[in-house]
Amino acid sequence: MFDLGWTELLLIGIVALIVVGPKDLPGMFRTLGKLMARVRAMARDFQRSMEEAADSSGASDIAVDLKNLTSPKAMGLDAIKNLASSSDDEEEASKQLEATKAEMAEVQKKHTEELAKKNQATSKKIAEFSENSDKKQKTSSKKSIKKKNE
Repeated sequence: MFDLGWTELLLIGIVALIVVGPKDLPGMFRTLGKLMARVRAMARDFQRSMEEAADSSGASDIAVDLKNLTSPKAMGLDAIKNLASSSDDEEEASKQLEATKAEMAEVQKKHTEELAKKNQATSKKIAEFSENSDKKQKTSSKKSIKKKNE
């Protein structure tokens, strides 16, 4: 934790022996040991309470959901793995392949439609922004021309 080597510990021990004295040194180390035990116990209690708070807030459920989302089965990769492992039964594999292709085509179509909608909305916003900026430029140029004429 503090990255102290044996030489640093020896130096601290010698300084403590000189400052505290040989008579009171064992009592000081005993007190220091008890203090460290209390600090460690408090740290353990804090860690446990944080874990309990995370569990009660649903953080573990979120972690499980994230793991499920990134699983090959949720991504549709399990069908491809099944196709590779069942090469003995070609007819079943071709049916599964066709089903997978159909599913992939549906997903692709859905994503393409979503992207088209987003692109259309973005194009509208860009056009509106462009029109507004053109209007602002025209009005500012008219104002500057009027000021020059005055």
